[in-house]
Amino acid sequence: MESTAAPDNWTYSVEKDEMTDRKTYLACTTSTNEVDLSAPYQPVTAKLCIRQSPKYGFDVFVALNGDGQFMCQSFESCRINVRFGSRPQERWSAIGPADNSTNAIFLHSQKRAFAGIKDADTTLVEATFYDNGDQTMDFDTKGLIWPPKG
Repeated sequence: MESTAAPDNWTYSVEKDEMTDRKTYLACTTSTNEVDLSAPYQPVTAKLCIRQSPKYGFDVFVALNGDGQFMCQSFESCRINVRFGSRPQERWSAIGPADNSTNAIFLHSQKRAFAGIKDADTTLVEATFYDNGDQTMDFDTKGLIWPPKG
């Protein structure tokens, strides 16, 4: 996997599938705050990512940079709150990963989410965590370059 850090808050990477030689492009930014999770977990940052993959298509997702549990399953949508810059908070649908892991969520309406992220200097995502309630993750989203070079 190739990875480059831009002079801003976004990190870009290109992953090549060994079986098909096709490339997946990824742009991620890390939250400026931590999600406060109780034992057996610890407070962790999160990342907000945009992915274009020949295998999975176009996605916008939030993943914890460590262990923890979003209250969002792979077979049933959950509700989250999203705020792009100074725009009003919006209620969104999200879903857990197909592998049933609990430390990531994928936003529905990916193209609309992407447009909001691209136009905003900050993006806030509020989600529910197992045994830790609703918490907000703050992301510095200015300066996104998409599609990434590579």
